[in-house]
Amino acid sequence: MSEWTESAKVELEAYLKRVRAAAGNGADAVEVADDFRNHVHEEIAASGIKIVTEVDVRRITSRLGLPENENPPQAQSAPGPQTPVEWPGDRCGAGPGMWLLLFFGVILPAITLGIEQHTAMCAASLFDPIPTLFHSLLIGLVPLVNFIVWWALRKGKLASRDWYGWANGIAMGIAFFYMILFLPLTPFAVIGVLWGIGILALAPLLSLMATLFLRLRLQSAGAGGALPGALRGMAIGMMAVVLLNTPVWLTRYNMQRATSDVESERESGMTWLRAVGHEETLLRACYGWSRGEFDPTEWVLPGDRIPSATARLLYFRVTGHAFNTVPAPALRTVRGSEFTGLSEWTWDEDLGGSQVGGRIKGLTLRSSRLDALVENDAALGYCEWVMEFKNDSPTEREARAQILLPPGAVVSRLTLWVNGEEREAAFAGRSQVRQAYQKVAIQQRRDPVLVNTCGPDRILMQCFPVPRNGGVMKLRIGMSVPVALDDAGQGLLRLPTFIERNFSIRESMQHSVWVKSNSGTLACKKLSETNGAKSLQGSLSDRELAGIDSLVRVSRNAAIRSAWTRDTRAIEQPTYLVQTLEQRSNSLPNRVILVLDRSPAMAEILSKHSAAFASVLNNPANGVVVVDDDEPRWLLRPGEHNGTTVESLARQIRRIEYDGGFDNLPALLMAWDAAANSSNGVVVWVHGPQPVELSSTEPLLQRIERNDSGTDMLSFQSELGPNYILEQMDGHTHVRGVPRLGKLDEDLKQVASAWSPIGSWVRTFEQRKIQPEKAEAIEASDHLVRLWMRDELVRLRKAHRAEQAIPLATKYQLVTPVSGAVVLETDQQYRDNNLTPSDPQTVPTIPEPTTFSLLVVSAVLLWLMKKKRAREKVA
Repeated sequence: MSEWTESAKVELEAYLKRVRAAAGNGADAVEVADDFRNHVHEEIAASGIKIVTEVDVRRITSRLGLPENENPPQAQSAPGPQTPVEWPGDRCGAGPGMWLLLFFGVILPAITLGIEQHTAMCAASLFDPIPTLFHSLLIGLVPLVNFIVWWALRKGKLASRDWYGWANGIAMGIAFFYMILFLPLTPFAVIGVLWGIGILALAPLLSLMATLFLRLRLQSAGAGGALPGALRGMAIGMMAVVLLNTPVWLTRYNMQRATSDVESERESGMTWLRAVGHEETLLRACYGWSRGEFDPTEWVLPGDRIPSATARLLYFRVTGHAFNTVPAPALRTVRGSEFTGLSEWTWDEDLGGSQVGGRIKGLTLRSSRLDALVENDAALGYCEWVMEFKNDSPTEREARAQILLPPGAVVSRLTLWVNGEEREAAFAGRSQVRQAYQKVAIQQRRDPVLVNTCGPDRILMQCFPVPRNGGVMKLRIGMSVPVALDDAGQGLLRLPTFIERNFSIRESMQHSVWVKSNSGTLACKKLSETNGAKSLQGSLSDRELAGIDSLVRVSRNAAIRSAWTRDTRAIEQPTYLVQTLEQRSNSLPNRVILVLDRSPAMAEILSKHSAAFASVLNNPANGVVVVDDDEPRWLLRPGEHNGTTVESLARQIRRIEYDGGFDNLPALLMAWDAAANSSNGVVVWVHGPQPVELSSTEPLLQRIERNDSGTDMLSFQSELGPNYILEQMDGHTHVRGVPRLGKLDEDLKQVASAWSPIGSWVRTFEQRKIQPEKAEAIEASDHLVRLWMRDELVRLRKAHRAEQAIPLATKYQLVTPVSGAVVLETDQQYRDNNLTPSDPQTVPTIPEPTTFSLLVVSAVLLWLMKKKRAREKVA
């Protein structure tokens, strides 16, 4: 029993209607139609067809014809051998052309997809045509549909001819899209056929042609009826690929709008980016539109491509974070040694510059070692950070990083290992050392390292070239460090950490830390105590190193307030420098203006500590400014509290929305002007990172340099990250970053205590010609001199006396806002750049543990011998 499809029934009835019309009116026409119906059923039964389709009915009825034909139905049913009638489907599924269609429409696109998926040749060298799994599935539909249609034509099984038409149209749309994408490569691909690889780039074009020819054969198969799904199917196929890229082209379009000269367009574009922007597309733009891009709709977008610097600005405006705080965008690269040259296309646009820039593929921190020696009673110490960088890429790379120093620290040593030997740095003016670095590193491509300051307690380190193909570069940064006092008997030492970097740190890489005291004890939550808490050691991840749990607590003799050392570099000899620790009370500021950033990094802090910020209501002269996108707004104007309570102000702070990164400079200008209207005013700026220049800092710098009212600005940064505004304030004493030594509310209380009658601990210095008595002061290391000279150089810079400051910084071998340090490879390079490397005998060091122990033993023996001689004299 055969099963009839609905389309087959409709086709039969339409045929019988034509039979009746041909036979005329009356009972004879009905009988003729019944005879024809019976013949159709007999034919189907004799053929053994299980499911009768429209195509089957057409094939039989075309052979029966109509009553007026010369061959009536009776003649067709006469016994005897019959000659098979060839129907159109038989002709369309035969011939050598079908094998060509199989190769170009099925085998070639399938092989091309497999090769690209496995080797990523196109992704590594040009763009990524299959950035996601969904793109792979859509491309895979083309050979799959072509094979199904090809098989149906070969076997003559066209029961689903309409379905095949729609599937073929969709496949044509997908193939057409990729043909357009690869169209610029087609002329080169034709030439490349001679070398056997060009045919892969021609696969979209050839598969499109094969899909079209399969459609023509499908159209010819069967009698009558147009094949559906041509234009509409193609539209569906093309739209499917386009929709996969909607986030990409929508982001690019609004990036163009967000950089428009028209303010309304600019604001609208930024709103759309924050709402539906594709973060990965923004991130790729920050790296100069590196390979991996896939969107021919970019060709019709207005304007030029967004420069990487502008893209980095937009990324911050959208996300509130610096682009290099996250790993570089994933790129599929060529696998296999024969394609190694195509696998590394990560351009370094910031090479030799003063910006850290983007993460560099293949560049990692191989090892990290931190050694520190603390002089507890003198409240100072020395820390050395030894770093090794490894470069697995086939291109020489520059390692760059911003490093946050311990509060008040100064770099006093810089060493580079060249061919296994240590070479010390030359200290000189900032422009001179940078010029030498760029000449030797970038032009001659030799082995220098450069360190300059880039804001309060911040330095920029850069070294080039880290050798390619697994090469290693090793350097050391030494810093003289003051210990911040909590009270007379306890202080805090914060270890240096990375703020921003262009290299990766693997999760398995740990910072090896060792801290030793010369008196008193040490304690740290993340480090193990040894030798009766006289030393600490352990391994810290990069996140742990930056956390408050890595703070080292230093115990000291509370009765000791003074320390001295000899200044061996002073012009007049002998010169002794005396440091005195004292607690000073400071007058309360007459006005405090609080500036609150709206970046996402601030969300948790403002919600948790809103009451602490609202406490500014204690003084009616205080105020609160909130950073906004259009212009800053007063949350609380000075002198206009109007009965506002701490609770209501705290609620307003908690309701602040966090949309992305904002320009804080307009709010700082507003706050500074308000604070400067009252003598002894303070601007307290609580904010997230400010990694890019959104507007000029010159108006704020002008106010700071022409400061007649004694206004100060304190910066509380919620999380580690670059800060362009603080970089421009480098060396200005009225602007300082508040060290994060605990939770935010604790740090705020610490600052508030400095305004209380109790005051805060400060250190003062005094030069003397006579060595202090033991009862008056203890002897300390020459790091005390370095810390004093750091303050002197800041004072000279503030007085615009750089011509005096630079020679002093060179003499005392310090990196300050007026000076830097550079290590060059050869003595000739130093001479060519009018630089003198530091004498290894004058640089600070941390003795090896065995050497340190010998020094202690020797000191004890000398003391015992001296005591014995004293007793002998008395006797």
